Amino acid sequence: ALRRQESRPILESIKDLIVAKRSALLPQSGLGMAISYTLDQWESLIRYVDVAEAEIDNNGAERSLRPVVIGRKNWLFIGHPNAGPRAATIMSLIETCRRLGIEPYEYLKDVLTELPKDPSRASTLTPRAWLATHATNGAEKASDGPAQ
Repeated sequence: ALRRQESRPILESIKDLIVAKRSALLPQSGLGMAISYTLDQWESLIRYVDVAEAEIDNNGAERSLRPVVIGRKNWLFIGHPNAGPRAATIMSLIETCRRLGIEPYEYLKDVLTELPKDPSRASTLTPRAWLATHATNGAEKASDGPAQ
């Protein structure tokens, strides 16, 4: 509600200013193209005002991709045609763990121990499902009180 109340009027005044300046610029000039792009993307730009979960920027997504971009050249000759997709899966799991506040080492240690015992449990071992299970187990342990 605060975003709508505070941000929307500011964004609308910015849009009005951009539209007013647009007529005085050549469409193919740098600023003219920037204004056209901004107006074409306007609905996406202001989406965060209406969606409480949306962030104002994409810095989180950019940070999560950084290790992949930095390592891209290192992984160019990864050794086997199937190794690239496997590495991508592992990196995706690790980044999902980080975003959910799970220690990746603990998650992978537990999953790689449990999955071979019962492969049909794979859907219960995704990071989100694992967190829900372990949060419940942690709450049960805490509610049991001190060991006697």
